[in-house]
Amino acid sequence: MALRGWPARRSLANAQAQHVQHPVVLVSKHVLRSKLSSAAAKPSCKQRLQLCRSAQVNQQVNSSKASNEDEQLVRQIAALQTENARLKAELTELRQAAATAASSPAASATLAAAGAPGAAAAAAAAGAAGSVEALKAEPATAGTEVFLRQLELGVAWPTPGTKFWDLPPRATPMPVDVGAGSSSVQPKDSRSLDIVHLTAELAPIAKVGGLGDVVHGLARTCLARGHNVTVIMPFYESLPQDQIEGLGFELEVDVPKGYVWDGVMQVGSLRTAVFRGVIGGVPVILIRPSDWNACNLFRGGRIYGGSYNEMESYLYFCRSALEYLRASGQQPHILHLHEWQTSAAAMLYWEVYSQLGLYRPRVVLTIHNLDNTGECRQDEFAYTGIEGEVFATIERALDERTIGHNPERLNLMKVMLRLNVLLQDCVGSLSTC
Repeated sequence: MALRGWPARRSLANAQAQHVQHPVVLVSKHVLRSKLSSAAAKPSCKQRLQLCRSAQVNQQVNSSKASNEDEQLVRQIAALQTENARLKAELTELRQAAATAASSPAASATLAAAGAPGAAAAAAAAGAAGSVEALKAEPATAGTEVFLRQLELGVAWPTPGTKFWDLPPRATPMPVDVGAGSSSVQPKDSRSLDIVHLTAELAPIAKVGGLGDVVHGLARTCLARGHNVTVIMPFYESLPQDQIEGLGFELEVDVPKGYVWDGVMQVGSLRTAVFRGVIGGVPVILIRPSDWNACNLFRGGRIYGGSYNEMESYLYFCRSALEYLRASGQQPHILHLHEWQTSAAAMLYWEVYSQLGLYRPRVVLTIHNLDNTGECRQDEFAYTGIEGEVFATIERALDERTIGHNPERLNLMKVMLRLNVLLQDCVGSLSTC
């Protein structure tokens, strides 16, 4: 039995010996594999050369960028130094002017008014008034220079050591009374321009907010400076006609207009009556349909919120105003638009009327209220007689905020701002009322 069990024990011993040696073999293979992988990870000479070249190129690019940035900084510093020198020169001139003004009798009297606001202030006003009266002897046609000199003589210039914020800014009243029609000297511009305003409001009889006041004041000021000014506005049914001076019929024109018939937008024409008059000292052109019974445009007891569709009415107004200018043969230098209600006139002018002989106007848009941008559906724009799809691109009048909406809408003021950038002969202005 001992001999019979020996092979089994020997096999068991061999198996144990192999079991002990097997991990050693595995470890050796792992080490060999790791060495081979590490050797393979080392770059070759060619790869090292390529890496070196790439590093050199990157270094050159970075150094070039750094040098460009340094050059830009040097140019900016030079520009700032130049601006600083200019400002220093202006400050020196202002100090010299202040010293000269302080040595004048009017300024001395003004300074004395700080300590004795009674007699000294009266003396200052008398001295400055005498200077202004001397200038008033000059003809009004002398121009802007005389006007500016009159403005400057009445200014109470501040000096160091005085509480100038407690003093009146002027020793004498302003030499002009804008909008009041006074007989004081008004500056006359050397060139007289023909200016046409398109607006939905005009003070004092067609005023809802600040728009009417701004247009009225601007028109009167331009008239006082020697320009020919006309304001075109809708002839609202609510306007008090007894307050329109010299109201009279001028002409009739056929205005292209879209209208909905059986649920489909079609293009026809609307007979339009044009009236002329004067409102608050400003010449006006009033536009409305000849037959008010055929439509309700601009009808109702109020300017806004009447019985009419405002978008349709103002689109018709823009088309009719341009049609009137074309039919009457007028070529104004400036076509001044106000607010979204008249913004479509710029679109129609460049799309249609600039090719029909209305070549001279330069278009100006004044935005009085950015809350109302004149969003208009494409089908609504067809009330002008032109399909809205013509302007339904981002480059023209499509409102980016409505992309993907149903329906997408136009922004009537956007096209004017876009034309201002492209044509560079349109002026976009912003005023707050």
